[in-house]
Amino acid sequence: MTAVLSEGRRINPPSVGDRSWFGQPPALTRREFEVLAALALGDTQKQVAARQFVSQSTIHSHVEHALRRLGVQSLVQAMNALGWVRLP
Repeated sequence: MTAVLSEGRRINPPSVGDRSWFGQPPALTRREFEVLAALALGDTQKQVAARQFVSQSTIHSHVEHALRRLGVQSLVQAMNALGWVRLP
């Protein structure tokens, strides 16, 4: 599944079941991966929270932990670090 960001950049996160991209640390938890993939495809944190039956603050925590593990400051940087989007 591929999504296009408003700036015209394409993102192509792997499916939730595909963990082959994990390679070297820092490995994300399965939940962190699922949340980032859903956000990369355009879902809001509220939508992800509703689908996973958790609060928005839980989703926010997953995002913050994932960003910290990846050593980045934003979702776009995380997607770039994971190879899901290429920054110009």
